[in-house]
Amino acid sequence: MATAYGTVSDLYAPENRGGALGFVSSMATVGPLVGPILGGFIATAWGWRATFLATASLGGLFLILHMLFGAETFRDVKRWDGGAADSVETDGDEGIAVDALRSSGEGAGTEVDYSEIPKGECRQLVVETESDATGVSTTAANKKQLHPLLVVFRLLGVDFVLFTSLCAAVGFSVMFAIQTIMPILFLEVYDFNASQTGLSYLAGGFMNAVSALVAGRTSDYFYKRARQQRMKRARGAQLESATGNENEHGMPEDRFTPWTFVNSFFIVPFGTILFGWSIYARVHIGVPIAAFGFVCFGFTDSVLTSSAYLVDATAAYGRASSATSAANLFRMVLACVLSVIATPWVRAIGVQWLCTLFAGLSVLSGLGLLGLKWAGPKMRARSSSVFAKSSNPKQ
Repeated sequence: MATAYGTVSDLYAPENRGGALGFVSSMATVGPLVGPILGGFIATAWGWRATFLATASLGGLFLILHMLFGAETFRDVKRWDGGAADSVETDGDEGIAVDALRSSGEGAGTEVDYSEIPKGECRQLVVETESDATGVSTTAANKKQLHPLLVVFRLLGVDFVLFTSLCAAVGFSVMFAIQTIMPILFLEVYDFNASQTGLSYLAGGFMNAVSALVAGRTSDYFYKRARQQRMKRARGAQLESATGNENEHGMPEDRFTPWTFVNSFFIVPFGTILFGWSIYARVHIGVPIAAFGFVCFGFTDSVLTSSAYLVDATAAYGRASSATSAANLFRMVLACVLSVIATPWVRAIGVQWLCTLFAGLSVLSGLGLLGLKWAGPKMRARSSSVFAKSSNPKQ
C-alpha cells in the first residue's frame, strides 16, 4: 500500500489524487472480500495449512508480475539513464516536459505544477545540480541518504504524521478487532463453521470497496471546492510565494470533508453498537452482518482520508511512500495489540460493552481528525525542517 500510494502521488495531480487513491484502495479491499471466503473453503477442504500455501503462491505470482511489468514512476534521469541533469526531457509524442524538483535551496519541498501533465501520465524526476562548499557540482542522487527504515521511524517523530497515523490507527484497529472476534462469536452464538464465517465477511468487504470509491470522489470534490473558495477570497490580493502554491492547488487539510466526520461521529458508532448488542440479544444473523458492513464503510473512509492527507502533505518532499509506511506500521502494531486483547475483553465485559467502547474510540478518532483539520497547517509548518533533515542526514 505504501508503494501504491507513492505511485499515485507521482502520477496524479492533487485535485485528482483522491479518486485515484480511492480506486487503488477499493481494489485492495478485494483481498479482505475474497480472502475469508476462499480461506474458509480451503481450510474446510484441505486444512488450515493450505491457506498459507495459497497466500504465499499468490504473493509470489504478483511479485513476479510487478517486477516484470511494473514501470518506474518517479525516475531519477541523472542517476539511472545517464542523462544530463540540467536538460529538459520530453515525454513521448505529447511533448510534455517532465517535472523538475529542486533538491536543495529555496525550491526544496515545493509542489510541482501538474497543470500541463495529463491525468495518469507517468512523470520522471530531474534532479538539478548544485555546488557544494568545494565548488564541485553534485546531485541529490549522489548524496548519502538515510536508510529507508530510519526515515520511516523519523517520520513518526513528526507531530502531524504521528497524530494522523494515530487517528487512522484507532479506526483501523477497531475494525480489525471486530474481524478477529467475529469467528468466535458466530461459532458460539450462531453455530457457524469456517465456510459460513468466511461468507459473513462478504458484506464488510463489499462496503469497504464502496466506501473507498465514495470517499475518493468526495475527497476530490471538497478539495476542489475549498481551493476555489480560497482563490475567490484571495482574488485581487497579492499572494505571497509561501502560500501561493496552496491557494493554487489546495491544502492537505481540505481532504477532511464533512462526510469524514459523519462517518466518525454517526455511522461507525451506530454500526459498532448495533453489532455488539445484536449478538448479545441473539437476534437474526443478518443484523450483525449488516452492522459490520456499516463499520467497514465508515472506517475505510477515515483511513483513506488520513492516507490522502499524508500523501498530499509529504509528496512535495518526496516522502509520500515513507509517510504512508510510517502510518501503516503504526496502524498494524495497534491493530495487533487490540486484536490480541479483544477476545479476553469479550469474556470479561461482554461483546455489547466492548463494542460500546469501540464506538467511543471512533468518536475520539473523529475528534482527532477534526482537530487536525484546524491545526494541521501550523503543525506542518513546524515540521518542514524535519523533512529537510530526513533527506540530508548531515543536517
